[in-house]
Amino acid sequence: IFVHWHFPLHARSDVSGASLDAEKEFRKRYPALYKHLLQFKKPLVERNKQETGVRYEWYALQRCAASYPKAFDKPKIISPRFMIKPSFGYDTSGAYTNDACYFIPSEDLYLLGIINSNVAWYYLSEKCCSVQNDYSQIHIQFLSRVPIRIPSAEQKAAIEKKVKQILKKKSEGIETDTSDIENEMNQIVYEIYGLDDKERKFIGSLTS
Repeated sequence: IFVHWHFPLHARSDVSGASLDAEKEFRKRYPALYKHLLQFKKPLVERNKQETGVRYEWYALQRCAASYPKAFDKPKIISPRFMIKPSFGYDTSGAYTNDACYFIPSEDLYLLGIINSNVAWYYLSEKCCSVQNDYSQIHIQFLSRVPIRIPSAEQKAAIEKKVKQILKKKSEGIETDTSDIENEMNQIVYEIYGLDDKERKFIGSLTS
């Protein structure tokens, strides 16, 4: 359960330390959640006694990284931890993920297109561990090293157009078939990376 320091008054600059006003508001606005955490008050209070009940309330996370959650509210690229094919998603709703995903706080549709391409998948599947049923475990250290080629303005616009088309069709239903658009996008990616016919055929055979 993610609970800010001084929740639910965490956005107020005048609230600091272990605030009784914050706890009162918490109990008032979120009675079910407060009641749940109250069951664990004793062990929560017994945490770092130099800070718990001093810098933050007994029910708040000990290390909340207060600026980090704001990234969830922004447009973001979401990476599931396990994939059998490129499945990087795009969220503009402010949704939160669990610890089975990574996310990139970015609205860069070119980047989204590249990492969902056959070229990027070939790189990731070669670097990341294979697990049961042909899935790959996508590690952030490899995802962060996917080589992103700088495109021409025309190439960038073409990738973004294809990504928008895919997102629009996917909004109609998660099982909507977008393979034709994906194939068209992959041809543009091959061009961006300067792959010849033999290389395109090789990567296509491994990622089909």
